[in-house]
Amino acid sequence: MLKPLAYLPFLVGVLAPLWGLIAAALMWTGVAYCAGQWSSLLAHVPVCLYAMVALAALVRQWIRPVRLRVPLLLLALCGPPVALWQLRGLHPRGAGGGPGTALIVGVCFALAAAAVLYVGTDRWWLLPGAALFAGAIAALIRAGRLAEAAPGGWWAALTLYAVLFWVTFVLPWLYPRERTAPT
Repeated sequence: MLKPLAYLPFLVGVLAPLWGLIAAALMWTGVAYCAGQWSSLLAHVPVCLYAMVALAALVRQWIRPVRLRVPLLLLALCGPPVALWQLRGLHPRGAGGGPGTALIVGVCFALAAAAVLYVGTDRWWLLPGAALFAGAIAALIRAGRLAEAAPGGWWAALTLYAVLFWVTFVLPWLYPRERTAPT
């Protein structure tokens, strides 16, 4: 049930930390516009964990001397939680609603899905469609909720989970199939 939230972003963050970090930043922005605030604990905490994993893997891969790696690793691991704390109470500009907000949410999540799906895919012609569909899911959830309902963490968490579920669902079709030897 929690497979899209638990496995995929952490795996991408460890195996391809730069793409994982790009996806986490885009998801953070999409969740912020969906929730109406830059720091929504319900939806931003998983994204914060994804960013921490990607940053830790990035430091581990790019910084070679151990004496530099440990302090930079600690600094990198503190970055996303500190950002989550410092951004509390701030609201993104234009997050009040309307088609513009749904478009921002859709574009952010489409690009985040493309960054996650880009890692190791071999079927390039299917990637844009899968990423656009993920963005459409996010935009429809953002635009489809009741206009009088205030934006909040539950809607942002639903959007995050729906997009990650779609990416997890479509992932087997984007990766290369095993080649069989001629008999």
